[in-house]
Amino acid sequence: MEELLGPKELRPLLSVPQLATWLGMSVPWVYKAVEKRIIPFLRIGEAIRFDAEEIRAYLESRRDLTKTYEQQRNPKKKPK
Repeated sequence: MEELLGPKELRPLLSVPQLATWLGMSVPWVYKAVEKRIIPFLRIGEAIRFDAEEIRAYLESRRDLTKTYEQQRNPKKKPK
């Protein structure tokens, strides 16, 4: 059986306003990203929370320095 983590091993979860501030985005943007399942989140009851490490991993996975801004925004659109 897997041991439960003690309080010292648990990573704090971010709230919607905290994540919005951390990303430099608006609170409505975060809610839309959750609704569209763009960013990883946890639902605890009615609360939405975010693991900072999961968000960092998501952001790293989105980083592609070989693509232009337009190619990243519209991946299905063929380059001219």
